Amino acid sequence: MRLILVTDTPSSAWGPLDRRAPACLKPVAGRPLLHRLIEHWAERGIESIDVITANHPLLMRRVLGEGTRWGVVIRLHLARAAAGIENAVGRILESESDGSPVLVGDARMLPDIPPDALNAPVSFAHRGRALGWALVSPGGAVRTPTPPCEVGRLLDARTPAALLATNRMALRHEPDSPGLVAVADWGVFLAPGARVHADALLHAPVYVGSDTIIEAGAAIGPHAVIGSRCVVGAGTQLCRAVVGDAVAVGENLRLRHVAVEGDTLTEARGDGFSMQIADRNLIADLDSPRRRRPGFDRVAGLALCIATSPLLLLSATLLRLGRRGPVLRRRPVVALPAPESPAKVTTFPLVTFGVGARPPWRRSVCERLVMALRLDRLPALVHVARGELALRGVRPRSPSEFEALPAIWSAHYRTACAGWIDSATRVFGTAPTASESCASDLMTATRRARRGR
Repeated sequence: MRLILVTDTPSSAWGPLDRRAPACLKPVAGRPLLHRLIEHWAERGIESIDVITANHPLLMRRVLGEGTRWGVVIRLHLARAAAGIENAVGRILESESDGSPVLVGDARMLPDIPPDALNAPVSFAHRGRALGWALVSPGGAVRTPTPPCEVGRLLDARTPAALLATNRMALRHEPDSPGLVAVADWGVFLAPGARVHADALLHAPVYVGSDTIIEAGAAIGPHAVIGSRCVVGAGTQLCRAVVGDAVAVGENLRLRHVAVEGDTLTEARGDGFSMQIADRNLIADLDSPRRRRPGFDRVAGLALCIATSPLLLLSATLLRLGRRGPVLRRRPVVALPAPESPAKVTTFPLVTFGVGARPPWRRSVCERLVMALRLDRLPALVHVARGELALRGVRPRSPSEFEALPAIWSAHYRTACAGWIDSATRVFGTAPTASESCASDLMTATRRARRGR
């Protein structure tokens, strides 16, 4: 029997993470799901496998090779676009000369198909929902036979939640699950080269990949899968989580029920702060990702400038009558995102009301009123309209403040976008600590990188 696997099935469940690698290569107890799928069908007697990909041909060739490790022949087919996948399947079916049925399946899942269900053309479903797997007859077109055949438990990587459930199943080594025969019994699994500090805690079941470092005080598990070449910082807690390959997870983080990829979570180190990361910061909005248009902030900033102009004039008049000195203050701030070379970093003059510089006992009633109502940054709306600031982002910093940031903080701050509304102030109040500002800036930069903004 011949098997056709489609690796680039259109889906928005993983959002931007699908551009890095297809969902079929997500880890299941330390091994890609696609490897387990091919191994399962090779043991069932499949000798020829056709793999169709539209976006990752070089990656798939590097991961699969020629199929010799499984004793099968793997042929890689390139579809010019996602819409051409069905045409590619049709061409493969037309080339089948002996007329025997061909098994066509979605490589993001491995259903438990019984052998007696592969005798006649039929489609497969799990709990009443179609799986994208079917046994079809050669004829040049893909037809889904009805009614579908109900199959049992399956490995699934179509969504982050399904991947977490699949890894829990793999770590528990449930014998009636397909493709999990190579997973050891219940316990702690350490791949060759994994290094775990003596003060780290591993709660079974846990899988730690090769050349991965677990630092002191880290608590891993239960039901945690960590890929190869990863670093888990001191004091970090990972529970019911899946971490991909080559991911640096920072110190003092608490990650629960999340799927972490290399371009999703950045390293976060601070002065003793503990950072609670909710699911929404890692995999939320992936079911329906929304990318704000580049001109949205500028249009909104212009509209706010017009709407708040009476309040702006009133505040300026009160400050002119109630205090001495200039009403507006201009100070240079770093334009973000900033290049890595310090010589290429540019600045622009940020305009705000000139309040807050004097000690509290010397401030006039008008100054205190403007600061209490948080009107001191009203003039900065002009920078939003000009595209120099976003509506919401990290706090604009002067060149001296930017140079004084620690290396990890600075590396991520430069990739963020300065905002009229400071994300740290919005979350932690008017006077956030350095640790709180660092945590807020890192998460703001992470969300911006994930959403492609």
